[in-house]
Amino acid sequence: MERLDVIGNVSAATIELGERTSTYRSATDDLVVAENGSSCISTEDSAVALIDEIGPPQRIGEGFTAGY
Repeated sequence: MERLDVIGNVSAATIELGERTSTYRSATDDLVVAENGSSCISTEDSAVALIDEIGPPQRIGEGFTAGY
């Protein structure tokens, strides 16, 4: 049987259509929250964060979050 590496993605509290900025922050399991208390990310940056995590994977077997 082949080994299967799993990545769990829990994104920001709010995900909305917007622009791709590629300026997101990431963490392991903790919600990424800005200084003003908001937790958001655009769908475009959320997709980029997931792709960035897949290759090369940095958190195998762990969850990760992304937000501004």
